[in-house]
Amino acid sequence: MKGSLKITFLLAAFGAAAVLAGCSSGGSSSSTPAAVTDTTVTGSVVQGPVVGAKVIADLLPANYTLDSDETYTFTDDNGDFKDLVIPAVYGDYVLVSLGGVDTISGEPALPMLAPAGAKNITPLTTLVALTPAADRDALIADLNTLAGEGNSYDSDPSVGAATDFVVLTQVVEETLVFMADLGVTETADQFIVASAIAAQLIADDAIGSGSVATSVADAVVASAPALAASATTEFSIVNATAFITVVADVVAAVEDAVIAAAVGGVVTETPDLTESIAVAADKVVDDADVTLQAAVTSISLGVDTVELLNDFDEVVSAEVPTGVTVTAAAATQIKFVLDAFNNTGAVKDYTDVSLSLSIVDQDSQRTATFLLTAAAVSVAKNVDGSADMTVNLDSATLTVVAADSVGNSITTSAVSGPFQIFTITNNEVLLNLADVQDLFADQVAADFATISLTGNYMLTLNAEGAPIVSEAIALTVN
Repeated sequence: MKGSLKITFLLAAFGAAAVLAGCSSGGSSSSTPAAVTDTTVTGSVVQGPVVGAKVIADLLPANYTLDSDETYTFTDDNGDFKDLVIPAVYGDYVLVSLGGVDTISGEPALPMLAPAGAKNITPLTTLVALTPAADRDALIADLNTLAGEGNSYDSDPSVGAATDFVVLTQVVEETLVFMADLGVTETADQFIVASAIAAQLIADDAIGSGSVATSVADAVVASAPALAASATTEFSIVNATAFITVVADVVAAVEDAVIAAAVGGVVTETPDLTESIAVAADKVVDDADVTLQAAVTSISLGVDTVELLNDFDEVVSAEVPTGVTVTAAAATQIKFVLDAFNNTGAVKDYTDVSLSLSIVDQDSQRTATFLLTAAAVSVAKNVDGSADMTVNLDSATLTVVAADSVGNSITTSAVSGPFQIFTITNNEVLLNLADVQDLFADQVAADFATISLTGNYMLTLNAEGAPIVSEAIALTVN
């Protein structure tokens, strides 16, 4: 799946630890001149607390990306943001959270939204932000009731929250994760699904009814025509009846897992709970694999495993990357073993793919963001539904944006492809870390060029322009 493209960023990110000396985990940036009456917005990004998320004040009409006239910041280790500066001349906006890692599950965080003024950005505030103004107050009232006395629609759903409130939160999360695995990975397309869920819950008056399985399944089917119009997402429903059954079964399994964890009418999210939810949902999908493949056509790209190698091509560590900590002693190369799926019956080319990788040094709170643009990806179809993915970076550009702990920042000049820092053969991508350092050595100021690989890092990857599933890696280098 998200293999080769992601590779350049993971390599760059690994190189960020080596090349960039001091990045801070926060820091708001905006091209709008500061004003005396600027305000600072604070809040939290919560599935579990999400570390390393980029929080954007996205000017309306929202496009869910950071534009040059918009302000942003990153969340800290607690999922909080405290320095999102809104200039006095700023227009109306919605809060957008992109990237980061759910610190409880260890999984990449979903893209999420919240209306301006919300105290948290969560899956349920996402539904509210996507709901038309005419229906929004009614939805908020229903969610406030679901949250229980003293709580509201934007309450933290991960700590001591009402059972039904957590159930709906987890149902939204797992439905979007399920769709991402089917190739619905674009931020805008995920919000299409979330918007359909909100609309269907309102139409069915389903919130607080005991189960939302049918409403959510109907919503996913209702979103299919809009997804089919996407330039990136390759997803269509061949058998709606069979697909509705699978989605409803996934939702019901999530509901049961959360209810089983409730104590005294409330639920606190733990790693064990998130694991049980994932296992329950995965079991439904695995049991329905044949049915599911016959019910939909899709393309999805991702990484199966990652290996860390030394100078002699010897494996130092081999792990499945998502949600685990990889320890590397003398790693100088990273090998990604790719997994690509295509049952659409056609080769698909993506010609303007962008990748964004953020790295947080968890020890010193340094951060850096790597931006790869204009990459080309081709996904061929094999008879068994597997696929061969090829990547062309001849026209791609790579830049690095970083900030140190006192707010100093740099942006490298764009490095143009083709890049000689990796080789791609048979769905495997091999990256050379030393070459990454060389690539950026003359691109950064001296005070950012200290070499220091030792430490604990959180890497998160998001992509636009190809169905590449988001990835997260907790990486310890010693």
